Amino acid sequence: MKNFFRRAAVLAAAAVMSVSVCSCGKDDHSHSHAQMVGDGGGNADKDELSKIYGVNMTKLKKDVPIEIEYDRNFLSEDEGRLLSNYLSAVCNADAELYKSVSYEPAVNDIVAVKESGGIDVYIKGLHDSIGHYAGKEYDFSFIVITDSKEEDSPHFDAILKDTAPDAVITSKKLVTVDAYYDTPEAKECSLYSKMGDYIYFYVYTIDGKPYMYG
Repeated sequence: MKNFFRRAAVLAAAAVMSVSVCSCGKDDHSHSHAQMVGDGGGNADKDELSKIYGVNMTKLKKDVPIEIEYDRNFLSEDEGRLLSNYLSAVCNADAELYKSVSYEPAVNDIVAVKESGGIDVYIKGLHDSIGHYAGKEYDFSFIVITDSKEEDSPHFDAILKDTAPDAVITSKKLVTVDAYYDTPEAKECSLYSKMGDYIYFYVYTIDGKPYMYG
């Protein structure tokens, strides 16, 4: 099953990575989706182009804890805000913020499966798993959603079936993310470059509102 830090957990266990000064710097945050669009839409009409992730990128800066870039054809503004808040919760090990972006009837079951110490310990674990790569004093400065596709999580579906059988689910998305971060030693470092992979998690729309699962 794909989950939020599947690669972080595997790679952290396999090797201890250096968290000294990395060769980071200001770059074009849009490089990933720009390459994905490529030259494929030369003769395509608008409808065809709208099906290609990266064609209609937008940045959300106001009223979000972390600036975020995503394709508005694939994600709504509410989903963009949700993703920004979720990454902020992880970055700051903020249990209350984590709960606010998670589906309340299922959140305790989600945490219990992965961490017996409760939400505070669980969110601290997510924070620390990023710290294996970014260093202990990291701060997310920019988020790029590099892909979004319709895909469900059998594990989350099972939890929802048990905890909220009457919930109306209208959308299930798997989102691919690169996050840029600052440390005391370096600025605008790419987590993808450090880890060698993106991070993945799910956005479910339940009873008309988007929620995170990761």
